[in-house]
Amino acid sequence: MKKYLPWAFAGTLLLAVPLYAWAQGTMTSPTLNEFATSLSPNEQNQSADITTATTSDLIPILDVSETPDGINYGDGANILEMIGTTATAAELNMAADSSANVEIVTTTNVIAAAESGTTYFLNSATGFVNTLPAPAAGLRFRFVVTTQNTSGNSTIVTNASANVIEGGAVVLSTFVPAANEDSINIVASTTLVGDWIEVISDGTSWFVSGQSGATGGVTFTAT
Repeated sequence: MKKYLPWAFAGTLLLAVPLYAWAQGTMTSPTLNEFATSLSPNEQNQSADITTATTSDLIPILDVSETPDGINYGDGANILEMIGTTATAAELNMAADSSANVEIVTTTNVIAAAESGTTYFLNSATGFVNTLPAPAAGLRFRFVVTTQNTSGNSTIVTNASANVIEGGAVVLSTFVPAANEDSINIVASTTLVGDWIEVISDGTSWFVSGQSGATGGVTFTAT
């Protein structure tokens, strides 16, 4: 199997060069020769399949802004920077990996900002508390009832009991407003399987939307 070495020019990931080609003498440009001679003999004679790479591995970078062209390196943390994205690896995984975007919860759930984008399936007959992180622009979470809680309310509360929940939910065709609240209540023995709540933050407040198929299935309170 051919092994490929990633190359980057002036900070932009551009193409992969077959490592075996210049090692066999079939590619002889000065740039490739310069790179080849910069490697130790051991490095010249082997390459690793990308499946063995880790975030601590180093990546050769040919910097054509230097004279002569410089051979530098980056590590795993530099890759996103090189391709011009401001998202972290965790944020990209959350956005692209659908399996990472859902979580079944059955007990006290303290939510981290890094979990933004997650849908939580509330799957317990006993109510429990879901605590939101501090508001930060763009954070978004969704909660779906998959088991009716019959023993105590399940709640979605702000951190430090801040009264920053705004918006409302449609409850059996009636809009129930939320204004300066700190708790979203999924009411015991009333809410129905499939009821849902979503919150998104502008950096100061949490804006709630949602739906319940039962009168009184979702309420909002401030303490």
